[in-house]
Amino acid sequence: MFKVKSNEEIGAYLKNIIDEKYESVRKFCKEFLLETDVEQSPENIRKMQNKISQILKGKKGVQTYDLPVFCKLLDKSCEAILSAGEVFVPEVNRMTNYLIAFSKDENEWKKFMSRENSLIFKTDEYGKNVIDYALEFKNYEIIKLFIDRGYITIEEDIGYVGDYTTFVTRTKIESRNDNNEKEFDPFLLKYLLPFNFRLHLMELVIDNNDVDMLMKIRAREVPRTYLISWGKELRKFEFIKKLANAKKETLEYFTDDFEVNLGNVQHVEEFIPETIIFPFVSELVDILIKNNNNFAKRALEKIREHNESVYNRLRDIIDESIKKNHEQFKFERTKEEIYKDEGNDIVLATEVFRYSEEKGFIEVWGNYLGTYLFSNIIKLDIKTSDSELNKLIEEVNQYHKKVVNIREDYKEDARRKYLNEHI
Repeated sequence: MFKVKSNEEIGAYLKNIIDEKYESVRKFCKEFLLETDVEQSPENIRKMQNKISQILKGKKGVQTYDLPVFCKLLDKSCEAILSAGEVFVPEVNRMTNYLIAFSKDENEWKKFMSRENSLIFKTDEYGKNVIDYALEFKNYEIIKLFIDRGYITIEEDIGYVGDYTTFVTRTKIESRNDNNEKEFDPFLLKYLLPFNFRLHLMELVIDNNDVDMLMKIRAREVPRTYLISWGKELRKFEFIKKLANAKKETLEYFTDDFEVNLGNVQHVEEFIPETIIFPFVSELVDILIKNNNNFAKRALEKIREHNESVYNRLRDIIDESIKKNHEQFKFERTKEEIYKDEGNDIVLATEVFRYSEEKGFIEVWGNYLGTYLFSNIIKLDIKTSDSELNKLIEEVNQYHKKVVNIREDYKEDARRKYLNEHI
């Protein structure tokens, strides 16, 4: 027994599946007509597109006589479609991969994995392996076992987004040879690991409120993995929407600052590990506010503290640059010369100043003075009737503006003039 979801929920579920399995809705409509022996004329395709569009938008429901066609074309059971992906029923004609992934018996999993030539490293007649099915059935415990047993491992590495340094993680699958030693097989990786694996894994972990696992897989530290299928915004929004409904412990994790393990890539004199905040925290807090979630205030306070910290760190870098330069002069200078020298100091301290407005990452590098900063800053485009939240939003954006404009603003800063008068 299960509850049939609303037309809107079923429509959204079908849209995700169609987007993943077909090049376009039009292509799906043509396959639908072919399956039902209807001529694929332009007029019939247009009518079918209109019908499917209404279903995907939740304005119409799936008709009983159409349901078997949806099941066949999307490779989903009636239960899965009517429950919008929450209920699955195993089919006995499936391969062992399917049955094992559906099972809740840990002894069966272990027995399955210990077999010689286990199907865990092979796909079935549908081109799917046990991990594909486990993700589909949301069988978190078996996925967790794979991670604990080392079948799935998370590996850190440095990466780039355009010209901006950032970070990525690599997920790999390791098989076992006859000597029970781990052996990496790139061919198996290609087929065993779905492209969107990490996204689905994070969704499962959030559903289970497993903060320890979130930390283990470094969930908040991989911004590009949230963009499924080479950057579809719809999937990212769904992930953030799910996250906004998570428990407090999970929300605390995703709104905490954390260190970025970049290493001393610029070989600066005094390297300090850089800290950033979850790159999609602005989208998260937007939904928290719209949902009247009590955690919204806490999230805004943490974002403000993060932006303030980035500003203070950048300000200290420039201050130190000016101080070092002043110490080099052993003769008296005019006020005009001092101002000119300080302008040069600001330029030297921020010799490379890269800021990605789209992604929020900032990288500041002064090679001559050995200064370096990498982080991200958050800008909020949120409106609310709550005056307390509005004040926090304003403070977040004030610090964002200060960071972006720091070089120009610093030259006019009254604090600079005060220092000049006391040299």
